[in-house]
Parts: sequence; structure tokens; C-alpha cells
Amino acid sequence: MQLESISNLFNDVRLEVPGAPNPLIQDRARYALTEFCKRTLISNETLQTYDIEAGEPLIYIHPPNSCVNIWRVMWVKTSQRFLHIYDRQQLASHGSDWDKSEDEWPSIIVPHSQNNIFQLYPKPTVDKDDELTVHCAFIPHPQTTKMDSVVYQFYREAIVKGAVAKLQKMAGTKWYNPEAGMMNEHEFQVELSKARANQNKDNSIADVSVMMNPLA
Repeated sequence: MQLESISNLFNDVRLEVPGAPNPLIQDRARYALTEFCKRTLISNETLQTYDIEAGEPLIYIHPPNSCVNIWRVMWVKTSQRFLHIYDRQQLASHGSDWDKSEDEWPSIIVPHSQNNIFQLYPKPTVDKDDELTVHCAFIPHPQTTKMDSVVYQFYREAIVKGAVAKLQKMAGTKWYNPEAGMMNEHEFQVELSKARANQNKDNSIADVSVMMNPLA
């Protein structure tokens, strides 16, 4: 994951709301950025491959850097299985339908309430090598000074509008402008919907690619 300074986002917001204090600008910009990433899953990538070992039921996964937190696991695969995860309930129910024979790896993969822990169930007992590949969506760390460069490059203006809208709707401030705030909020929501649609389309294409090439 390539990173971009989040201060550039703050500077863009500051130009639209003269007089707003820097801590407030930073807070609303981070909020808009986090909301955009949560609702679009646009900040995502495949993590490193994790070894599955006999007798080790837990696998701990980690974000690619300290600037982001794992928000959602989007899909997992082993050499024999692929599952696109829409929610934890689907993962558990779908996983329960996977058959296990003496020659197959334990097949139910259940994430804990923490997004960074996976449990293999039943506990791996077969003495053979396999690997778990995990693809995750991320949100910015609350105190980060950097952000995903893909989000910055393609959605910078949308996130700025979201932050500016939240500031402009603050009654009693010198920068209060409810009409402009409503307009900016509308444009933010439109761009968010477009980004989510594009991401859903990309996910569908990626799913087919991974399922056709499970060892890729």
C-alpha cells in the first residue's frame, strides 16, 4: 500500500472554511475519510500469505502498515477453498457446508470478534502444508498522519466535500453555511455511491479470477 500525507487533505478543507480551528478541521476530515472507507471498502489489498500448521488453530493477521486498521475481511482462500465474506454469519453457515475428509484440510474458517484473528475449525491435525490468503478492507488509524494513496488520488475531492459539509452545518460558528453544507453533503453522498458501485464491480471480477485460479 502506497501512502500519502493526510495533511494535504486538511489543507484542502481549511480553504473552504476560513476561521475554523485546525483541530476541528482535522477531526472532521478524519471522520469523512473514515466514513468513506467504511462504506465503500475502497481501501483494500491482499495481505501476506499465512502458513496453516498442524495443531495451530489460530492465525493472527495484521494490517500492511501502522497507518490503517483492518475494517473487514473481504475474502479468504486456501489451496482448495475460496470464500467471499459478506458477513460473519454467512462465513459460519457457508463454512459448515464444507466437507472434510481425511485428506482435506479442516475447512471452517471463523473470524473472532476481533478482525485480526482467524480460527481454523476443527483444529488442523493433518500433517501437511497449506496456506491461507486473506484480502481485507481498511480504515485509517485514528491518529495516522498518512492515508491510502489510492483513496487520496481518486477520492480526495469527495472526502473534502464531506468534511466541509460537516463543518458548514455547525450552527453558531463563523463558517456556518447550511445551504452550502447541504450541497456539499449531497455531492459527497453521490461520489460515495459511485465509489461503492465501482468497488462492488471490481470485487465481482476479482472473485471470478481467484476462483478460476485458486493457486494464484
